[in-house]
Amino acid sequence: MYIYQSVYTNVNPPRDTVSLWHFAIALFSTPSTRKDHPCRSTLSSRPTAKLVLSTCWQVIGDPSPSDIINSMQVVVDGLKTHYLDINPQEKNTLVFLHGWKSSSKFWVPFSKLLKSTHRIILIDLPGFGSTDQFSTEPEIPLFTDFIHHFVKRLKLKNITLVGHSFGGLLALDYAIKYPADLSFLILVAPAVVKEKPSQAKRKIRFAEIARPLFTIIPNNHFEKYLGWYTPRDYRHANEYQQKILKKIVLYDLKPSLNKVTIPTNIVWGKLDFVVPNLGKYLNTKIPNSHLHVIDGSGHLCFLTHPKELSDIFNQILSD
Repeated sequence: MYIYQSVYTNVNPPRDTVSLWHFAIALFSTPSTRKDHPCRSTLSSRPTAKLVLSTCWQVIGDPSPSDIINSMQVVVDGLKTHYLDINPQEKNTLVFLHGWKSSSKFWVPFSKLLKSTHRIILIDLPGFGSTDQFSTEPEIPLFTDFIHHFVKRLKLKNITLVGHSFGGLLALDYAIKYPADLSFLILVAPAVVKEKPSQAKRKIRFAEIARPLFTIIPNNHFEKYLGWYTPRDYRHANEYQQKILKKIVLYDLKPSLNKVTIPTNIVWGKLDFVVPNLGKYLNTKIPNSHLHVIDGSGHLCFLTHPKELSDIFNQILSD
């Protein structure tokens, strides 16, 4: 059995079947190496782990293939790259690109709401999660090429590329540069707005000044003006991640939107103040695109409105 170091580690045991499996495995698992697949992690042979998992087997039975999350590592462009692999037996593949200052693990609960008709790959982008960072300046095209090399390294086919926020920028850039790799594109609040350097500098400076106020004023009061640069987000990011953010806000894909040839679905939260809602604009500029708006949702709709977002995804995947 292959395992994932679950997001349920160090919390009270959940009661539903899928979560219970993840919790039990996460508590007592350690990575080891399998000869026929050097990237893969396997279940620890420690007696305690065997006892807990044996108990789970007696209570809830064997897990289905979609309940197992494979924690993987592969070298891409010289970087040790971590990703999660679900339903690896399926031919059609969903590749998820997370947002800035995020990682693959934040998408795991949402992925469990999707139909088990697709292989799901959640990748940690360079400098986030458990993937090494670039040794050179982290330019946006470098990330796009890295994803392309990752796809080739794993020999992925029939790909639906999903990108949220920063990941949406990368997914869109990928679709423009490597359309032959993709079947479909899903953009969730993609960060495709080029920001004026002077405006970005003002926000960064204000975030630095306002940082002490964050302890007494809720963070959401800053989002309408600061967006990415709220004290919680920008000031808690490391130097490498701050460099990436500066690259994101200056990278402009607007002139290339009409070059997207892949069927595209665009999803936006109606109350998203982190990335301005350009859903209607993208919908008019990207050929063969469809727009979905989630009422009451902000930027992190996969966390705050997972049911609504998964309904959209499952409908897209069924069409």
